[in-house]
Amino acid sequence: MKAFQEQYQMFYKEWLPQHSEFHCPNNAMTMEWYNGTDIDSPNYQCGVMMPLE
Repeated sequence: MKAFQEQYQMFYKEWLPQHSEFHCPNNAMTMEWYNGTDIDSPNYQCGVMMPLE
């Protein structure tokens, strides 16, 4: 889960500012998905989808 949080922050603080041709629309919804309940498991999977304009 820590890796997910780090990647999420990297997207907003590093990737998005470096790609000015994209922006997150106001009031846009993100979608998170989780596969499993044991966040400490090496097999735990999660992700996020964010709309860009």
